[in-house]
Amino acid sequence: MSATLQGQGRSRSARHTRLRSGGGSTSSQPFHLNFSNPPTPSALLDAFGKTATSHIRALLHGSEGDDVITKLVGRLGIEYEPVSELNSASSSYAAIFWEKRSNWVVLAFKGTSPSEFDEWLTDFDITRVHAGHRLPGYKEVHRGFKARLFPEDKSGAKRRGNPYETIMKALKVVTRDLMRWTDKDINVWFTGHSLGCAMATLTYTRALLGLDGLDPRVQLCDAYLFGAPVVCDMASAKVFNDFMTHRQSKTGRVRNVWRVTNRCDAVSTLLPMLGDDPLYPHPTSLFAYAHLGSEVKMRPGSGTSIIVDNYCTPGSVPARVRRVKPYDGVPWWIAMLEYVPGMGRMVSHFPGLYFRSLQQMEPGDFVWRRS
Repeated sequence: MSATLQGQGRSRSARHTRLRSGGGSTSSQPFHLNFSNPPTPSALLDAFGKTATSHIRALLHGSEGDDVITKLVGRLGIEYEPVSELNSASSSYAAIFWEKRSNWVVLAFKGTSPSEFDEWLTDFDITRVHAGHRLPGYKEVHRGFKARLFPEDKSGAKRRGNPYETIMKALKVVTRDLMRWTDKDINVWFTGHSLGCAMATLTYTRALLGLDGLDPRVQLCDAYLFGAPVVCDMASAKVFNDFMTHRQSKTGRVRNVWRVTNRCDAVSTLLPMLGDDPLYPHPTSLFAYAHLGSEVKMRPGSGTSIIVDNYCTPGSVPARVRRVKPYDGVPWWIAMLEYVPGMGRMVSHFPGLYFRSLQQMEPGDFVWRRS
């Protein structure tokens, strides 16, 4: 699904639009929606008003890539709605996938497209800012990623109707409808590629804090990320780890962020990430950036895949894989580009090569190690 989302994106002329509830005016009232029976494809965004719905659909549903997704989910019998442009004029956006009368939802975040250099600059920016009230208890996070989810005006004041709030409203709409048809808990997974990983990570981290009024039956499951950049400082990584450990002991449910890395993907490995080592002696250093969760390194050929486990425990493994078969279904010249010094690290980040590697994974064992 991540690979599909990374296909051709929306027009770069698109602009971020705040979704407004109840016909176009910003409202401080609680968000409520009753789906029709059965829910119509337009019900989700219609909740925000016809004017906003029309504009958002023109921006998010006007590309060849979106047509591919729409056709795919139609064949699979699942629902799909884009819900936020993530405060960006590029092709990145968040979408929600679910199946009618089931008990699962996937929040997916499209990431960096090869031709969108502004997104690459965001990926490789190393400026951190304080997490503030958006992530209580956390310290510093990546400036560009925070601005995508929690934009502030020039004075630093909080904006109304930010992308995160829009995403949570959409999640509430879908989960409330699903709870009408089942007595089971509603399981929510998170996924993304590239810059979308950062958006998924911050959304997942905030949602886990339980500050957004999600129904108790909504269970936040794991996040599966592909080509994830660093997102925070060492102190925040430790806060996340301590929170996950406490949550596991309290609920008995094992949850984790799984960061899947294809070879030496530049976005995942090029930025200074000395903060991935909990014992690094300079936690305030500019180079002490850290990822969240556990990294799964996919290795080609007969090599055993590796989990680099910095903050979480091996007890959180729900499944195991061994190796990636070499280059099946991929033109040989594309596979060879991964071996070109410098260029190979950039090529390894492309979603098509992630998709190829994931298709070739075989059952087996992980090797756990510290960074």
